[in-house]
Parts: sequence; structure tokens; C-alpha cells
Amino acid sequence: MTILGQVAYLLAPRGRRSGFVEMVVDFVARTRREARAGNGAAAWRAAAGAARTGMSLDVPAYRQLSRRTEASLFASHPPSGLRAGLIAGRAAQPAAVVMTEAEQARMDDELATHYERVRRELVTT
Repeated sequence: MTILGQVAYLLAPRGRRSGFVEMVVDFVARTRREARAGNGAAAWRAAAGAARTGMSLDVPAYRQLSRRTEASLFASHPPSGLRAGLIAGRAAQPAAVVMTEAEQARMDDELATHYERVRRELVTT
């Protein structure tokens, strides 16, 4: 298993590890593909969105599975699927911070040198 796979495995909640690892690997593969093509942060965000969309089909099954596998009298927290369901059932609230396209572009300009360094690292790893 690669280092990325090991980190994803350790970060994933118990009972959902295989799907989480696949999602992280898919996200990194898509981002690395965009970096190798010479694309910048905007393309990386689009790749991340595509990875999230691809995973969204499996999320209900993972949440249902976690309700069974993570349930315990000795657990300090409810299963992650139950917590996610409780959060999803709450009324929507407006965002506390809204960033405009101009603000995002200004931040991208400030971070351009860092984006280029990360892009080079993604290409070489």
C-alpha cells in the first residue's frame, strides 16, 4: 500500500475505510492529472468536485453501514452515519462567509507561487 493509501486508511472512520481510501486515491489521481497537464488551482478544484460527485453515489450506503458497524454501548460518539443524518436533517442556514469571484481570484494571485510549487511536487511524485 502506498503512503497515501496508508494515511487515508488511518484517517478514515472505522467501517468505511475501503471507500474512503478509494475516494482519496481518486481525488489525488485527478488532481495529479491536472497538474501534469500544467493546469492550475481552478482545474484542481474542478477535479476535487468531480471526485466528490463520484463518491456521492456511495455515501448513503457508507452511512447506513456505519450505523451498524460503529454502534456500541462503549462508544463515546454516535455512529458517523447517524451524525451525518442528523446534520443533513437540520434546516439550511446561510453561509457565514461568502467569497466573491474577485476575492477568490485575488487569493489565487497571492498563492500563485505556492500553487506552482505544489504543482511541481504533484508532477514529480
